[in-house]
Amino acid sequence: FEMPRLKAYLVTQLAVIQQAKLRKLVEVEFKDKETRAWNRVYFITAINAVLSGLTSQIGHVSHIPVTFLQMFMIYQIANIYQVPMQLSGALAFVLAEGAKLTGMQMATHLVGLVPLWGNAIKFSVSGGLTYALGRTAITMAVVDP
Repeated sequence: FEMPRLKAYLVTQLAVIQQAKLRKLVEVEFKDKETRAWNRVYFITAINAVLSGLTSQIGHVSHIPVTFLQMFMIYQIANIYQVPMQLSGALAFVLAEGAKLTGMQMATHLVGLVPLWGNAIKFSVSGGLTYALGRTAITMAVVDP
C-alpha cells in the first residue's frame, strides 16, 4: 500500500462516517422537536375541547380562553422550531386560520346553547379546530422553517 493513497482512503471513510453521525444527530433532534410540538398540540386541544364543552351554554365565554390557548400553542410551536414569532404574530395566525371557519363556529355557537348536544358538538368542534391549527403550525415550521 502506498501511504498517500491509504491516507486519502482513510480520510474519505472518516468523512462518510462523520456525515452519517451528523445526519443521525439531526434526525434525533428533529424527532425530539416534533414530539415536543405534538405534545403541546394534544395538551392544548384537550384543554380547549373540555373548556368549550363545559361553557357551551354561556354565550361567547369559551371564545376568549380558547383563542388565547390557541395563540399560546402556536407561539410555543414556533419557539420549539426556533421560528421567530411574537405573541401578536401568533394571534394573527390564529385569527387568520380561524376566519376560514367562522361559519362553522357560528353554527356550533347556536347549537351550543342546546344542553348536552350543544356541549358535545362544541367539545368536538373546538378540539378539532385547535388540532387543525396545531397541525398547520407544525407543517409550516417543518416545511418552511
